Amino acid sequence: MAHKALPEAQAMLKSMMANYAQGRGDLAAVLEAQRRVHDLELKLLQLRVDEQVALAGIERLIGGDL
Repeated sequence: MAHKALPEAQAMLKSMMANYAQGRGDLAAVLEAQRRVHDLELKLLQLRVDEQVALAGIERLIGGDL
């Protein structure tokens, strides 16, 4: 889910930043959008770590590389 939501959050952040630069947005909205992007990036990284840990467990059980 995080990998699908990340591009949307990044696009929203870009839009918020453009609005703010043109005086049409507020800083709090930009910071919230940036926080959301960072949260999603962190979730995606955690999913990748979890995947690698699971693969390492399988390799340990089978005694070799997948």
